Amino acid sequence: MSAELAGLFRAAAHDEAVAAEREYPLGPDTVHRYAASASRRRVARGALIAAAVAVVIGAGALGFHHYWQGAPLAAAPTQSITSSASVEPSTTPSPTPTATPSPSPTASVSPTQAAPAPSETTPPAVSETTPPAAVPGQVTTVSAGPGGGSGETLLNWDGVAGATGYRVYRSSSAAGPFVASASVVVATGATAVEFGGGYEFIQIWRPTSDSYQYVEVVDNVHAYFRVAAFNAGGTGPRSVVVCGSPITASEGC
Repeated sequence: MSAELAGLFRAAAHDEAVAAEREYPLGPDTVHRYAASASRRRVARGALIAAAVAVVIGAGALGFHHYWQGAPLAAAPTQSITSSASVEPSTTPSPTPTATPSPSPTASVSPTQAAPAPSETTPPAVSETTPPAAVPGQVTTVSAGPGGGSGETLLNWDGVAGATGYRVYRSSSAAGPFVASASVVVATGATAVEFGGGYEFIQIWRPTSDSYQYVEVVDNVHAYFRVAAFNAGGTGPRSVVVCGSPITASEGC
């Protein structure tokens, strides 16, 4: 602080000397007036300098006082800022959950609207209600007679449209009762013997693509026959009764 005051005094003296040379010529009266004026200026400048010093000292003291008391107060704003920042996150997440559920209900509505689609695809079950195959018609062309070998009886008939198999019924009387003797499956040609009495030979085969032949060797006696066609829809009506006997039969039909 003393160096600043000395500098101020030197600057004031230099300014006064320059002003004196410029305003007053050299002389006794002039010197006297200059001295009086200089003393007044010194007093004024001294007062000005003293006031400046007081201002400088006061400003320094005020700044130091503010620094001394302001340092602890700096913690208070930082705490208030952190508290205000901590409040914002609590308000920020709240819109996020509320915005998320809104799309969810709209997405759940679309599955309920798509639900009718499966019910529309279920009608293919109508194919299960399609009626079964029509029962085949009656076998109309049928004949019986002796076979080629000893004791054989031969039965012939033509095929019927829609038949998947045929069954031969046999009886010892024209009035019946008739019981199943054998059956054949068209697709495989396999014969299933169903006759319950004693027999030597029973077989069914196809001499041509649309004709069938039944051969039996049973007790060397004549018999009565009927034929019926069948398929998945059921068994058709039986044919008319025909009589057949082997060559060596004691009595014919």
